[in-house]
Amino acid sequence: SSTGAQIAADTGIDATPEAGGTATQVIAGVTSGTTLTNPTSLVLDVPDNLAFFVENDSYPGASGTAELYVGSLTGGGLAPLLTIPIGAYNTNDTFDTSLAIDPASHTLYFATGQFGTSSADGIYSVHYTPSGTLATVGSVSTLYLGAAAQDPYALAVDPANHLLFVTGTTVANSGSSDAASAWVGST
Repeated sequence: SSTGAQIAADTGIDATPEAGGTATQVIAGVTSGTTLTNPTSLVLDVPDNLAFFVENDSYPGASGTAELYVGSLTGGGLAPLLTIPIGAYNTNDTFDTSLAIDPASHTLYFATGQFGTSSADGIYSVHYTPSGTLATVGSVSTLYLGAAAQDPYALAVDPANHLLFVTGTTVANSGSSDAASAWVGST
């Protein structure tokens, strides 16, 4: 809502006018048997009326996967696009799946990072094709993997200059000290 208050019993994705006002649901959280429980990392392709986000099951005891979803900003539903393997998850780990988008080239970028476990780190891209009110995806390309991904936490893309901006956190000594990083790579 415009006051920052939680919207009761809402499991979808809502929009609030910039000038304030009442939030309205643009993507229902229960569609075709899918119930969203932890949608994160929202990016928009406004020209194509698409929203992409991650349904992230990364909590202690979770299955170790996250799903990349597409939803229609015009009420055309939602659909899973691909499963993102995120490895084992336990109470000592923190996991993030970040997204960035280049709507002009229809490219999504996503990162997987399990802090303190560089083998689970990766930065990837995948092209998508708008299809009806939703989209389909092609093959995933690996841009950076393992230690080269440097525990990615957040992504931003500069499509005109083919640059990918990445921030990360490295956890040392079983989480007792953190070191932040920021770097620029190419798309």
